[in-house]
Amino acid sequence: MASGKVKIWNSIVTRFGLFFIGLIILAIFVSGFLIYNRASAIIGTFSQERIAHSSNLAEQAFYSLLSEVENDISIMAENAKLQAYADAPTPTLQTEIEHLFYVTLKNKPNYFQVRLISLIEEGQEIIRLDKKGNEVIPTRKNKLQNKRDRPYFQEALNLKPSEFYFSLISLNEEFGVVSPSLTPTIRAVSLVYNTAQTPTHMVVINLDLRNFYTSLKNIMTSGIELMLIDQYGQYLFASDMTKCFSKQLKSYERFDADFAIPFSTLHTDSSRFETLKSKKGNIFLSEIKSIAYSNGKHQIFLLAFLKENIALSSVLYIKKYSYQIIPIVALAALVIAVIFIRILALRIGSITEAIGSYDQASMPTIKFSENRKDELGVLTRTFMTMKARISQQMDDLKCALDKEQKAIKEKDEFLQNMSHELRTPLNAILGLTQLIKKNKPNPKQEPIVDAIHRSAQSLAGLMHDILDHQKLLEGRVHLKYKPAKISELLSDIHASYRFDAINKGLGFELKIDAELKENWYQTDALRFTQIITNLIVNAIKFTDSGKVTIDVNVERSRTLEIKIADTGKGILPENLKKIRERFYQEEPSQSSTEGFGLGLSIVKQLVDLFAGELLVKSEMEMGSIFTVKLPLLIAEERATNSSVMVDHLSLSDIDKTMTILHIEDDESARLLINQLIQSPNVELEQTNNWAYAQQFIEKQMPDLIISDLMLESVDVSSKLVSIKEKHDIPIIVMSALEEPQMQLISHYYLQKPYDLDQMMDLAILLLGKSIFDQPQLATNYAQYDQDKTKIKKFLSLLISEFEAYVVRIDQAFENQDETEWIAIKHKLITHIRSLALHKLNEHIPNQLVNLDDQKRSELKKLLQYNLSYFRNELRLL
Repeated sequence: MASGKVKIWNSIVTRFGLFFIGLIILAIFVSGFLIYNRASAIIGTFSQERIAHSSNLAEQAFYSLLSEVENDISIMAENAKLQAYADAPTPTLQTEIEHLFYVTLKNKPNYFQVRLISLIEEGQEIIRLDKKGNEVIPTRKNKLQNKRDRPYFQEALNLKPSEFYFSLISLNEEFGVVSPSLTPTIRAVSLVYNTAQTPTHMVVINLDLRNFYTSLKNIMTSGIELMLIDQYGQYLFASDMTKCFSKQLKSYERFDADFAIPFSTLHTDSSRFETLKSKKGNIFLSEIKSIAYSNGKHQIFLLAFLKENIALSSVLYIKKYSYQIIPIVALAALVIAVIFIRILALRIGSITEAIGSYDQASMPTIKFSENRKDELGVLTRTFMTMKARISQQMDDLKCALDKEQKAIKEKDEFLQNMSHELRTPLNAILGLTQLIKKNKPNPKQEPIVDAIHRSAQSLAGLMHDILDHQKLLEGRVHLKYKPAKISELLSDIHASYRFDAINKGLGFELKIDAELKENWYQTDALRFTQIITNLIVNAIKFTDSGKVTIDVNVERSRTLEIKIADTGKGILPENLKKIRERFYQEEPSQSSTEGFGLGLSIVKQLVDLFAGELLVKSEMEMGSIFTVKLPLLIAEERATNSSVMVDHLSLSDIDKTMTILHIEDDESARLLINQLIQSPNVELEQTNNWAYAQQFIEKQMPDLIISDLMLESVDVSSKLVSIKEKHDIPIIVMSALEEPQMQLISHYYLQKPYDLDQMMDLAILLLGKSIFDQPQLATNYAQYDQDKTKIKKFLSLLISEFEAYVVRIDQAFENQDETEWIAIKHKLITHIRSLALHKLNEHIPNQLVNLDDQKRSELKKLLQYNLSYFRNELRLL
C-alpha cells in the first residue's frame, strides 16, 4: 500500500455496518410485531385492573360507610342514659336522649333520621328526629308511627347485645309511600338492653345514601361504569338512576331487560370477570362482585364494566400506527446508519494514517505490505514501529512513578491539614442538598440531588478517616456503644456501594446470618461502618472482573465474623505485612485508580479498638479475603425510633418579631443559613466582617447570634465571649474546629458539617425561651444518678411520648373522641407536673368541646417546642 488509507469498500467498519443494518431492520419489524401482540395483552390486563380497581374502590366506600354507622350506633346503644332509660324511663332522660340524637344528626351529614322504638309497646316510636336541610326537627307525639310490621323491625328482634342489623337498600317511605325526595336509604338497627339483659328498645339510624352514590359516580372514569344490583336483578344504583328501585317505583327496569343473559347465572360468592353482551349488541368487559353485609343476612352485587371497543381502542390505534411508523423508522435507521458508517470509516482511516506516520520525522506516508487491506493491518504494522519508542517511554514512566511514591508521604500531611478546610464546603453541600430534598424536587432532579448528596457523604467519610487516623495514633478515639441493628448497617453500606460495583461490571453480594436480622447489639455504628466501608472500597477498587462478596456470620463464641472476598489480582506474600501502612497499594501503577488509597491502617486500628481481629488471605490472580472478627454484645433494649412522623416547630410558629445576626466568611455557608432561616417574622442579617457585626450588635441588639469561630483566617472566639458577657445574647457556634474549642464559647454549638434539623432545634430553643416552657429536667436527671445511659433512655422515651401526643391530639380533635381526649390529658398531666410545664397546663381544656383550631395549634406548638428541647438534650449527651 502507498499509504495508511483504506478504501471504503475494503473497510471492516463498512462490512460489519452493512451486516448490522440488515439485522437492525429485521429487528425493527420483528419487534413491531411483538410489541403489537404484547400491547394487546397488556392493555387487556390493564383494562381488567382498571375495572377491578374501580370495583375495589366502590366496595371499600360501601364498607367504610357501614363501619362508620356501626361505630355510631354502638356508642348510642351503649350510652349510659339510654340504658338508664331502659330501666326506668323518665321525661328528663328522654330529653337527654333527644339531645343525643340531635347532636348525632347535626354532626353526621349522611344521617337524616334517628328513632327510638319501644319493644314493650310492640314497635311504637318513642322518639324520632328528622333532618331537613341543616335543621333537625323532633316529631310530635301524635305523628309517631308503629313499625312492628316493617321487615327490619322483625329481623332485628333477635339481635344480641353489641350486635347490629342493616336493612336492605331501598327508597325511604313515610306511611308506606315513597318520599318525594327519592332518598336511597339503609337502616342501621341495634337493641338497647336493661340491667336485667332484657331488650326494651330499638335504636334505628336512617342513612342517606345519596353522598355514597355521588362517590360511586366519581369513581366512574374513562368509560368505566358501576351498578349495584340486588339478588333479584333490580338496580339499586346505575348511571341512569331512573332505572333504579323499579319495584318501589313500579318501572320494572331490571338487569335481565338490558342484558342477553339472566342475572341469576352471574351470582357469585366472591368476584369474577365476565364478558357481557347487552341486548343492543354491545360487548362489555366486566367484573361482578358479591358484597355481603349485616353478618351475611343481605347480599348485593357490584358490577363494574367497560365497553370492549373503548378498552381495545388503544390496541387498534397501536396496530395502525405501527404499520405506518415501522417502515419510516427502518428507512431512517438505514439512512442514519449509512451516514454513520461513512463518517466512522473516514475517521478510523485518518487515525490509522496518523498512527502510521507517527514514527516519521519528515515523511508522512509509509509503504506497507499488501497482505491486509483493512485498518487492522495498518495498526499492526504501526504498532511494531512504535514499540521501541513506547518501551523507552515506559522506562521513563517507571522512574516518574518512583518519584511519585516518594511524594506520597508528603500527601499524608497535606490531606491531614486539608481535612479541616473541607468541613465548611461539605457543610454547605450536605445542607443545601438536604434542603433541596426537603423541598421535594421533581422526579428528574431527585437522582441528581441524591448523587450529589452521596458524593458529599463519601467525601465526609474520607475526611473523618483522615482525622480519625491521627486521633487513633494519639489515642484520642473512644468507642460510643449504642443499640443498633447490625444487619441494617451492613445493608445500608451494601446499598451505598452497589452502584460502584455495578458500574465496574462486578457482582456484589451480601449474606447475613438470620440471627443478626432478629437481634439488636451494642456497637459504635460510626466506627463499625468505617471498618466495613474501607474494606469494601478497597475490594471494589482493586477488582477488575468477577465479584465482591460480604459473608456475615455469628460464631458460637458470640463473635461476629465478617468476610469480604474479592476476585481481584491478589497480594504478593511479601507485601501482606505492608498493607497496614498508610497509603500503601499493591500496584503503584494503579495509583490513578479512583480513591485516595488510605490503605488498611484505619481499619486495623479500629478493629484493635473493638478488641477484635483482622485476618488477610490472598492468592495472586485469585483474589483476597479480609476477615474481621469482633466481640458481639446483645443490647438489652432497642434504640428508640419514633413510629410517628411529627413536623418540627418552625420559626414562624414563634409569635414575635426576631432579629438574627449570622457571622460567616464562607458565602456557601451564608447561603445555607439564608435558605434555612426564611420566615416572615425573622430579620436575618449576614456579614463576613467583624467590625460591621459589632456595630450591628450595638445598634440592633439581635435576639440570636450564629457565628463561625474563624473569620477570614482570624480567630474571633475571645470577641464572641466578650459580646456574650456584655449583652447576654444567646450565641450558636458553628465551626470546623473541634468541640472542646467551641464549648469554651457557648453551650450551644454544632460542628460542621451539621444536621439542619439540629440547627433549627437550637435556634427555636433559644428564640422561644420567653414564650414557651423550659422543661425542668434536673430532678429527673438526679433520679437516674446522672447516669448518661439511663438519661438517654429517659429522653428517648420522652420524645416518643410527646410525638405521640401531637398525633393523638389531632386524631381526637378530628374524631371528637372525648374518651381519647381524657386519656391524653390524664397522661399529659403527669409530664406537666414532673417537668413543671405551667404554660402547657394553661392550654389544656378540661373537655374536648372547648378545644378549637386555634387552641389546638397553640397546644401543639408547646409540645413541639418541648420536643426541640429534648432532642437537643439528647444530642449533647
